[in-house]
Amino acid sequence: MSDLCKEGQHIRPVRPEDGPSVVHFLNQVFGAWGSLDDWQWKHQAPPAPFRLDSVLAERDGRIVGHYGLLPVEARWGGQVVRAAQAVDAGVLPAYRHRGMFTALAREALGRAIDAGVTLIYAFPGLLSLDVNLQLGYRSVAFVPEMVRVLSLRRALALALSRLPGDLGTLWAMRRQAAWTPTAVARVTRLRRALLLAASWASTPHLAAPRGPGQPRCDRLVLRALDGFDARFDALWASTGDTIGLGLCKNARYLAWRYRARASCLYPVIVAEEGDQLLGCVVMRHAGLRSQIADLLAVPQRTDVVSGLLSAAIARARNAGSILLSAWAPAWEPHHASLRRAGFVSSWRLHELAERRPALARFFYQVIAYTKHLSPERQAQLAVQVKAWSLSMGDSDLV
Repeated sequence: MSDLCKEGQHIRPVRPEDGPSVVHFLNQVFGAWGSLDDWQWKHQAPPAPFRLDSVLAERDGRIVGHYGLLPVEARWGGQVVRAAQAVDAGVLPAYRHRGMFTALAREALGRAIDAGVTLIYAFPGLLSLDVNLQLGYRSVAFVPEMVRVLSLRRALALALSRLPGDLGTLWAMRRQAAWTPTAVARVTRLRRALLLAASWASTPHLAAPRGPGQPRCDRLVLRALDGFDARFDALWASTGDTIGLGLCKNARYLAWRYRARASCLYPVIVAEEGDQLLGCVVMRHAGLRSQIADLLAVPQRTDVVSGLLSAAIARARNAGSILLSAWAPAWEPHHASLRRAGFVSSWRLHELAERRPALARFFYQVIAYTKHLSPERQAQLAVQVKAWSLSMGDSDLV
């Protein structure tokens, strides 16, 4: 009998009727996690052609732990494979350090493997990286956040006004281990500000926004769009073949990810030539910060990417944002276009972290579960991860 059973706790799959209790638990652990509608959208309605079980731990009829898995399809080595993102994994503070997180993860991951899932990945937070590595996950890639400062004066004023409180929170957390959701959010914000400052220092030579040589096309039309029609399937067909590793982003997936979630608004801007859809950018505005959740464009059309980025910058400014951020690894085709548009990146710092593992926890990372993969498949992942096409919308952080 496991220690969990001895303590009167047991692990089981999440059922649809568990929704209200799971939402209450997630809001306890993560702060303002969301509503029942958010849970139904995220955990009950993904468009993948297969289902996966999330699992929970109960004690006396109360949920005390949860490990979620989000089913998605991915392209890996020219083939479509079953994939899963580990999400919403946590344990109530009173039940931590008892092996519960490990037991939940092993149950959920085992069920995913039995369902034929090949690629299992996650974006670990400040608290979960070490535990996930002990479980059998492996750090496979850093995710440089690229940032365009839209108003330097406002950004500096805001950072300076928040700095004393954020530093005080960091000091209190180190002394008392008070890892509340609010405290973690403040430390994450402080980390982002420090990374942005370091990015400016480590990347001093920036191409001026709209600099010489940036391609233009007078026939390109940029406009807002309310939904994802069948043309997005053709757009994905043209871009998918260029992706060595990444999520499948057809019209059905995009509609679920960016239109079916009632509590979040994701503005979509498309680039067209006549009736042909050449690209799109999906955004989210959150307070004084805007984010590029997804950026898709037909191959070799840097003018399309540049036009979409210009439209995104204008939209973020109109929303009152002072920062616009995106994920784009240095090997990603859009990285150079983002640099030309004035975005800075901490990729030099990520290179340093690869040589100095002690620095790794301070950077966004992708981790992948590899225990179930053959040695040959693990070797393939180690190579192909260098071409992983990542965007913020591939995570559940936006």
